Amino acid sequence: MPLRIIIDGYNLMGIYHRDLEKERNRLIEKLKRYSNKRGHQIILVFDGYKSDRLKRDIISSAGIKVIYTKAGETTDEFISSFLRNTSAQWVVVSSDHLIQKEAWSNNSIPISSEEFEGALERALGSEEKEENQDLPEVNHLLIEKLSIDNLQNEIRKKGNPRQPSKKEKRIARILEKL
Repeated sequence: MPLRIIIDGYNLMGIYHRDLEKERNRLIEKLKRYSNKRGHQIILVFDGYKSDRLKRDIISSAGIKVIYTKAGETTDEFISSFLRNTSAQWVVVSSDHLIQKEAWSNNSIPISSEEFEGALERALGSEEKEENQDLPEVNHLLIEKLSIDNLQNEIRKKGNPRQPSKKEKRIARILEKL
């Protein structure tokens, strides 16, 4: 069964690239191949809040929708509003703990950017490994780890500590489908 996936674009690809437009296009092409292979519906959202766009730009191509938010609107604001205004369940790709919390409260399942990158690599195989060898090292994983640790400290688990929580089980089921 195909999934509905909404992705925080800059959270997934990072912003520390020499040519940000080239990296955005590379990510879009990768997601097109992934969507064609898996059949998932994908919405990829990029921040446009520092731009001079008066309205959102929406581009549909090969099974994915790419949305550039308008001036003054962040990706986080767009995704939060989108989730509040839909009854469908979405897989939300972002390592931002506020977006993850918003996803849980709106019948959706958050997946960290790192988990989704792993799913992309597994789905697309060796072609992605070769493509990513020339990318610069980015130390965003440390930031992600710190935010996950903070989130885990905020959540008090109930029940058997040896068993995964209901949320962890839901995430594991989604990761199998990705």
